[in-house]
Amino acid sequence: MPDAEQQELLLAFIEEGNELLDESEPLLIELETKSNESGEVDGEVINTIFRLYHSLKGGAGFLDLDTVGKVTHVAETLLDLFRKGKGSISSDHVDILNKTCDFLRKLLNNIETNFTDAGFEDEAEDIIHDLKKKIEGITGEAGESAAQKPAEPAAKEADTSESSHAEEKPGEPTEVPSDMQLSITPEMVKQFTAEAEDMLTATEEAFLILDKDPTNQEQLGEAFRALHSFKGNAGFFGYGDLEKLSHQAETALDKIRRGEIGGDSQLFSLLLEILDFLRDGVEQAVEGRQPTIAALPGLTNLLQGNVARLESSKARKPKGEPQADKPEKASESNEAKERVKKPAPQAKKTAPKANSKATAPAPAPARKAAQRQSIRVDIEKLEMLLDLVGELVIAETMVAQNPDLKELLNVSLDRFEKSASHLNKITRDLQDIATSIRMIPLSATFRRMIRLVRDLAHKTGKKVDLEIIGEEIEVDRTVIEKITDPLVHMIRNSIDHGIATPESRKKLGKPETGHLLLEAKYVGGEVWISIKDDGQGLNREKILERAIERGLVEGDGLDIPDAQIWQLIFHPGFSTAEKITAVSGRGVGMDVVRRNVEDIRGKVDIVCVPGEGTEVILRIPLTLAIIDGMLIRVGRSLYIIPIIAIRETTKAKYKDITTMMDGQEIINIRGNLYPIVRLHEFYGIEPSSTELTEGILMIVENTGRRFCLFVDELIGQQQIVIKGLSEYIGKVKAISGCTILGDGKVCLIIDIATLADRSEQGKNAVAQTGIQDAVVSVE
Repeated sequence: MPDAEQQELLLAFIEEGNELLDESEPLLIELETKSNESGEVDGEVINTIFRLYHSLKGGAGFLDLDTVGKVTHVAETLLDLFRKGKGSISSDHVDILNKTCDFLRKLLNNIETNFTDAGFEDEAEDIIHDLKKKIEGITGEAGESAAQKPAEPAAKEADTSESSHAEEKPGEPTEVPSDMQLSITPEMVKQFTAEAEDMLTATEEAFLILDKDPTNQEQLGEAFRALHSFKGNAGFFGYGDLEKLSHQAETALDKIRRGEIGGDSQLFSLLLEILDFLRDGVEQAVEGRQPTIAALPGLTNLLQGNVARLESSKARKPKGEPQADKPEKASESNEAKERVKKPAPQAKKTAPKANSKATAPAPAPARKAAQRQSIRVDIEKLEMLLDLVGELVIAETMVAQNPDLKELLNVSLDRFEKSASHLNKITRDLQDIATSIRMIPLSATFRRMIRLVRDLAHKTGKKVDLEIIGEEIEVDRTVIEKITDPLVHMIRNSIDHGIATPESRKKLGKPETGHLLLEAKYVGGEVWISIKDDGQGLNREKILERAIERGLVEGDGLDIPDAQIWQLIFHPGFSTAEKITAVSGRGVGMDVVRRNVEDIRGKVDIVCVPGEGTEVILRIPLTLAIIDGMLIRVGRSLYIIPIIAIRETTKAKYKDITTMMDGQEIINIRGNLYPIVRLHEFYGIEPSSTELTEGILMIVENTGRRFCLFVDELIGQQQIVIKGLSEYIGKVKAISGCTILGDGKVCLIIDIATLADRSEQGKNAVAQTGIQDAVVSVE
């Protein structure tokens, strides 16, 4: 029984396989019709069918589904003959290919129920025999091509389970006819690039693990399969340079996999660089160009030289010395894989585990087929869906709060209110579903940083251990796009400026290897992503000195709190580095961090303990589109405060209010002291009353900081759709966006985090900076 992760991969393969078969069957009929009409094979249709079978074969090889792999391989061989113009297609050919589709569906159904394609070997042999007869009828040769021998016993290969088509020898670029080149559509290239990125990412993750444990057979197989699939796809599209380079990397991996050489850090560093060149080639394909790798000869020579070095090193080992790169466990693992390939007797399926009691096993309950259905949808359609849901929320608010209803003072609206309540529930449910569709786990983004940390550590001569926590946290896809660059810059700074060299750390009594923590967690209505290192921390004196030089701070700045000093590093071009390195020093990175995070209405906090380390926290809203808010009134202006920030509301009493020497007003509520921010002073508008006892005090909280907002009236809670402010207005401090109310008016949404910062600076700071930053109101 495969583990949960393997089951998930199998289910994904089943979904994709059924989609591919659904797509190929009508194309086969179309191919037959067009061939009968014109007497020629339609190049575009045959290429599409060939690509579908090739994708199915690649997925089967990745998951060690041998029966699926063998059948699709021979079917692909037959299609390749038509693709290259070596034969004309007939109804008999279409019949056997349709029969193959039916058999593959049967295999997929069995995989869905039993997680294996074993038990159908005889039927597979019949299908393969029929396909081979059609191939021989075209070529006139009886199985002379290596590509026509997928059903031969696996004993000819030491480990054929690693690839469903290991007997192929595609070391040279696939010969692609010119007519095929013309039939490759932009949609096909788009799919190739998407799949290529997944394959290269999987390979990179495996290489990073192998860099520390070169004998990890599971990761060797993972990297080998991903590269093999990438090579096959590149060959299909005629991307010769990509195919050649990936083939060279695959060959080196195969030697490690078979125990002919042992991997080391130098080899895997080169393989990681090769992945970067392959990614560059994929980018060229995205731009519509033929991928070209100018450094191909040099990379090939380097790789072959490393392989020769490792072969020579292995040959020099005494015979009696145990070989670390081919442990007994690895051979046992391969034997186990060969056993798994054979249909196991029924008695073994129900045999108890070794640590269970020796009692007669109970009959195994019939396993219910695992079900998971999904469809692929263009991201633009999802964006449109969320926009429409947002408009629906606004429309629902306009209906439920229509001003015309207020004129019906003597009319019972019970039925209307019941219907409006039902509409509100449906709208909220629809909003929740639409929002969840856009949510993506952080795992892929976080795992990219593993490679970054490794490369930076090597480049700077430091030892760094990266720990990842919370990669399963899901955030809006827009957030994913915006935080990748900030994460890269912050990790660069942590390694270049924060974590010292092993020698320096030893002198300070710290371990030689620095620790870098990348963590995500839910905090209230936000997702916090933190990068924490155990380095030397920020240098307050150096930051302050540089800030005074640039005119960012007046006077000596000794009275400025640390939290404000740390924020200075986010100014454009600000850097305390003595010299510019290849990693950092130009003062660009942290400015990018702040701008990207603020674009998604997030905040950046820094917590630093000199000598112990620094933590940078990205505070990102959980959703970027729709929130629950409290509508308030200050004078004639209306504002929205996010519900999640509100803790309670109260009426003030004179005896609880104290005015500090700097003019800051403080209120005592059940023994807790809270600063008061008067919104009318902050925004420079005329209130209904200036007496604290006549208005309402709202206790709000942001990242543990609580303070009171003085407002004239609470109007009520409602669901709002966040809209960005017009570029004409510009960026307004303490305002995170706007929304449209039920009566069609525009209402501003207050940014509690900025007000929390202002409350800590005192009344004078609020009066001086608040007005110039945020004099915006909608009456």
